[in-house]
Amino acid sequence: MLQKKDARLKTLPKHSNQSFHKKLFLIWEGKVKAIFVFYSLLVLIITVYPRLDVPYIPSHLSFDKFAHTFMYFFFSYIYFRMRSQATNEQASNWQDNTSRKFLSKKEILLELFFLGNLISVFMEYIQKHIPGRSFCWFDILANLLGFYLFILVLVLKK
Repeated sequence: MLQKKDARLKTLPKHSNQSFHKKLFLIWEGKVKAIFVFYSLLVLIITVYPRLDVPYIPSHLSFDKFAHTFMYFFFSYIYFRMRSQATNEQASNWQDNTSRKFLSKKEILLELFFLGNLISVFMEYIQKHIPGRSFCWFDILANLLGFYLFILVLVLKK
């Protein structure tokens, strides 16, 4: 697979903005799984780190909830890209596409919906047992908002 990507990179013109963006896309495409693993570990570390201080912003909503929403929105994006890429690679490498089922966009979003619910509750449950951290229903809601916003964006995008 890496040889195919290298060959595609060599065929692109060298001096256009479009080729630069294509090169970035191909590099990103090849690294999505590694980025997903790295980002998942980063989210886990941030979640279990004792006494994580966040900046105080005087308002009705805290910065913490925006951070949760953004973090899980981006998590959803990376997960969706990784699953979509895996499905596309399987389809292109499979000889007889009639006997094998590949995930559609709708199925990946449904998978993400259930995964988002599970991860949101599990991460907060973990915090309940870590000194300096606490369980908060609003954090779960902020996590879920990140997942659901991403799903909503993709559903409305069609």
